[in-house]
Amino acid sequence: MTERTDTFSRTLLIRLFALTLVLLLAALGTFSYAAIGAFERQMLPEIHRKATLVGHTVRNDIVRVVGYGIPIAEMIGMGEYLGDVLTANPDVRYLLLTDMEGTVLHGGGSDQEEARRLIGRPPAGAADLKEDEPHRLDKYLDTSVPIVIDGTPRGVLHVGVADDLVRRRLAAIVYDAVTVLLVTLLVTFEFLSIVVMVHVVGPIRRIEELLQRGARGDFTWRIPDHGGGDEFSRFGRAFNGMVRRLNEHYQDVAEEAEETRAAQIDAGIVARIQAVRDGLGRRYRLVGEAVREMVNPNALLRIRIPFFLFILAEELTRPFLPVFIRSLQQPALGLTPQMVLGLPISAFMLSIAVITPFAAGWTDRFGVRRVFLMGAVPSVAGFIGSALAVSVLDLMVWRSLCGIGYAVIYIACQSYVAENAKAESRVSGMAFIMGAVFAAAICGPSLGGIMADRIGFSTTFAVSAVLVLLAAIMINSSIAGAGTTRPPRPAAASRPALRILMRAPRFLALTVFAAVPAKIILTGVLFYLVPLYLTELGDTQSSIGRVMMVYGLMNVVIMPVAARFANRLTNLPSLVGVGAIISGAGAMAVLAADNTWMVALAVTMVGLGHAISIAPQLVLVQIVCEDVDPTITRSTALGAFRLVERFGNIIGPFLVAGLLSLFGYSRAMAYTGALVAVGGMIFLAISALAASRKAEDAA
Repeated sequence: MTERTDTFSRTLLIRLFALTLVLLLAALGTFSYAAIGAFERQMLPEIHRKATLVGHTVRNDIVRVVGYGIPIAEMIGMGEYLGDVLTANPDVRYLLLTDMEGTVLHGGGSDQEEARRLIGRPPAGAADLKEDEPHRLDKYLDTSVPIVIDGTPRGVLHVGVADDLVRRRLAAIVYDAVTVLLVTLLVTFEFLSIVVMVHVVGPIRRIEELLQRGARGDFTWRIPDHGGGDEFSRFGRAFNGMVRRLNEHYQDVAEEAEETRAAQIDAGIVARIQAVRDGLGRRYRLVGEAVREMVNPNALLRIRIPFFLFILAEELTRPFLPVFIRSLQQPALGLTPQMVLGLPISAFMLSIAVITPFAAGWTDRFGVRRVFLMGAVPSVAGFIGSALAVSVLDLMVWRSLCGIGYAVIYIACQSYVAENAKAESRVSGMAFIMGAVFAAAICGPSLGGIMADRIGFSTTFAVSAVLVLLAAIMINSSIAGAGTTRPPRPAAASRPALRILMRAPRFLALTVFAAVPAKIILTGVLFYLVPLYLTELGDTQSSIGRVMMVYGLMNVVIMPVAARFANRLTNLPSLVGVGAIISGAGAMAVLAADNTWMVALAVTMVGLGHAISIAPQLVLVQIVCEDVDPTITRSTALGAFRLVERFGNIIGPFLVAGLLSLFGYSRAMAYTGALVAVGGMIFLAISALAASRKAEDAA
């Protein structure tokens, strides 16, 4: 029956998702088509209005200067002035000022040389020349603004806009619409799967298990009654009533049998009565007192959505955080400006590293629900403070609070898994929770980039605070009874164990040459450098979010495949080393070309390398621990590994910022990638040497 239930749940989920997909596609498609059509109709008049406005501003300044007695042809510094105007209006590709013969007197803009060859003599009747609809000039839309002084035409100002501006703007809107559609589908599937599992599949599985127990004669369990009015709740109450009556009848029969047996003198009758009672006890499991209540098999599902919302709140800030830091007041700390930009990111990572060991104890003492709510307080304060920050030092404080909340809530959710997952499925339970992290890593950067473009940085921080509040409210209601539980405390990395492991060459090689470099490229390149680099290349925040989304997508798609492959592979160090080399080589791809596509390729390769190497790293830690000192538990070894690994999180932004200040964006990314790739090669060499020595010792 379990197989049939699983097949039913999959079929139901697929049908519901297909129906939701059709409805969402229809709604979003219709809305997007209407919005794009309206945008396209309004775009050309808006371009003309903006070009005319720029032309009027420049013309008024020229008329004022001519009023001082300076002829247009003899004006000094016009090139610099026009350049400043173009900087303030990046959509304008050129500004050319001609005389009435069509000779270019002054110009500015990246395309001015090409435009000079296209500009001809103004038409006859220039004295009556008026701004009209922009006319096509090869690949430009040219708006002519006459310079008329005291009724006499003195020249014409040409304002040029690329004719593909509308197409590029429309493409950006289409990309945003598609991104929102994909994220909406992913979030919908996330919520839909939880709803189906909690309210449909879960109750069916509980009923199925109870019926199977009843078929075996076990009537010692009941379904938890939460007072619902749905069919499953009514069935559960009816089933519980039947179990209660069966046990009451059993108690009555048992008492009557005991009274009858006690009244008998004949030993044979007493023996037969006792045999009937023993046979009844062997055939059926019945109790005379209160029956046991089944544990909810969907307990993990109740925390996944709040955890997803919390991680999503943090991921929203990924694509714009370094750019936001650059807009704040920078303190004089004796650091390069690039290193100052890395301070809030490192402060966030440092807070996580410091608080994590204490968070485990707090979870042990206060329970999962209370600790989650405790962590929500600094998180909300951190996001609101970040929205109001005016300097980098302010932001460091607020991001540190966010780091405290992140560490506390992350540990609380891990503890909830340890408490509610069955012993034989804790690994899959943790993977189930990690699925929420990866889903948020896909949705967060793309949504955060779009929101930063449309509503600004500060408002996006405020949205993150709202998401954390929503997650806290859901936790408070969904696991309200978990406040007094005492989940098993995750083992911390004790100092003696850490010293023993750090003296082991294989553990040292794994952390120093594989784990730490992987975190350096994650926080230094992906979190710090990529947003700044893409901004320098002229990408919008929406584009940056889409590029960063690829990292999470690679983890979601590749990591399960890599994990299954790692289960069948005995040479796990090869996966770790190859993953490091892939991620490092991907970061070096920007040396081939300095453009957005190469940065996107680098992010893709980093995601691919990490998806391949993360799971084998954790397995290798446990294997090395067993070889070094069997008395050290696996959880202690993982704690030590995580503690050393976080060092890479902290130094990553500083290291890459130092390279950025010395070598620029592309070479800083490439050199960081080279460091990671070389670390992977060294790890492979050390692992091969250790394997050969182990083989020799075995021989």
